[in-house]
Amino acid sequence: MGNLKKHMPITFLTMAAGWLAICGIPIWAGFFSKDEILYRTFAADSYFPVADFPGNKVLWVVATLTAILTAVYMTRMMIMTFWGKERFHDALPGEENLDDHSPVGEHADAPADDDDGEHHSLPHDFKPHESPWSMTVPLIALAVLSTIGGLVGIPYAMSSFVGAGEVNVFEHTLEPVIAEESKDGHGPAAIGEKKEVKHTAAVEKPETVSGESHDEHSPVVIAKERWLALLSTVLAVLGIGIGFALFRNNPLRKMPLLLEQKWRLDEFYNGYIVDPITKLSREGLWKGFDLGFIDGVINGIGHFVAEVGNLVRHLQVGFIRSYAAFIMLGAIVVLGYFIYYGLKLIG
Repeated sequence: MGNLKKHMPITFLTMAAGWLAICGIPIWAGFFSKDEILYRTFAADSYFPVADFPGNKVLWVVATLTAILTAVYMTRMMIMTFWGKERFHDALPGEENLDDHSPVGEHADAPADDDDGEHHSLPHDFKPHESPWSMTVPLIALAVLSTIGGLVGIPYAMSSFVGAGEVNVFEHTLEPVIAEESKDGHGPAAIGEKKEVKHTAAVEKPETVSGESHDEHSPVVIAKERWLALLSTVLAVLGIGIGFALFRNNPLRKMPLLLEQKWRLDEFYNGYIVDPITKLSREGLWKGFDLGFIDGVINGIGHFVAEVGNLVRHLQVGFIRSYAAFIMLGAIVVLGYFIYYGLKLIG
C-alpha cells in the first residue's frame, strides 16, 4: 500500500473521519463517547466497596493509556495506507524471482485462485481505484455520522460551556429504561416520580462522598468533567503526534516483540482458556461421559438383548416334529407339576 490518498481520495476522506473519531478528537463522535467513558470511570468511586481504594483512578489510567495507544496505531495505519511511498508494486520478501502472477512462498504450487491468506504479486500495470458506489456511498454515510453523529449525545458539561444547556438527546431518549435513584436516596425511584434536574448551584448542598459533590450539574462536577475532556483531547493529539513521529518516515518500522506478538494475549487465551476447555470437552465429556457412559449404557443394553436373542433363536429350528416335541415336553412338565402337588395335598 502507501500513497493511496492520491488514487482513492474519497476513501481517504471517509477513513480520515473514522480515524479522527476513534482517536477522540472533537467534534467527531468518538470524542463524546470516549470522554463519557473516561469521565464515568474516573468518577465511579462509589462502585468500589473498599474504603480509600483508588480503583476508579487505576481503571481510568488503564483506559487513558489504551486510548493513547489507539491513537498511535490508528495513525500508523493511516500513514501506511494513505501517505508515504507507494509500495503495492514492491516485491515482497521471497518473491523477487517469481513471475508477476505466481503465488509466493512455500505454497507456490497451490492453485492460483486460492484464498488462504498468502500474498500474491500484483501486475506492473496495476493501479488502485475507488470502490464502486455500492461501497462508497455507505462509506460516506458512515463518515458523516462519525463526524456529526456524536452531537446527539453532548454531555451537559460541554453544552453548558457555550450556553446551550441540556441538549443530550441520547441520554433523555434512554431515560424510560434507566432506573433513577429515589429522592430519599434509597432504591430506585417510583414510577412517575420525576427526576429533579439542577442546572445551577442549589441552595441546599448536594450529597457528598469523600467531600465531593455528586450532583452531575454542580459547578465542581462540571469543572472536573471539562478538565478531563481537555486532558483526553491533549492525550489523543499526543498519540497522533507519537504515531507521526515514529512512522512518518518509516511506516514499516519493526515493533517491539511484545507488540508484534499482540501482548501474547492469543497465547494466554488459547493456553489457559481454549485448550483446557477443549481437552475437558474431548477427554472428559466426549470420550468419558458421552462415549464411555451414555454410549456404554445404550450399547450395553443393545448387546445384552442381542445375546439373549442369539440364545433364544436356537429354539426356532423350523421342524414341526421339534415343535411337537417341545409341546409334549411342556405338557409333561405341567402334568408332572399337578401330579406332584396333588399327591402332596392328599398325603
